[in-house]
Amino acid sequence: MTMSLRLNSVFNSFFAGIILHIFYVSIDLFSGGSIESYNSLYATNFILILHVFNCYRTKKRVNE
Repeated sequence: MTMSLRLNSVFNSFFAGIILHIFYVSIDLFSGGSIESYNSLYATNFILILHVFNCYRTKKRVNE
């Protein structure tokens, strides 16, 4: 059960992080910025942090 929760959390966090990264880069490009201001480190950190919060929230919801 825990493995399934973690896998689901990784899946959701990965796609949310990629979509948010594309959103931020497109806003920056449309406002006249350059693409060099955003690198993959921001997306990786966001995905990892989102995974931790999502996994904790899911486990807490299941245990209630």
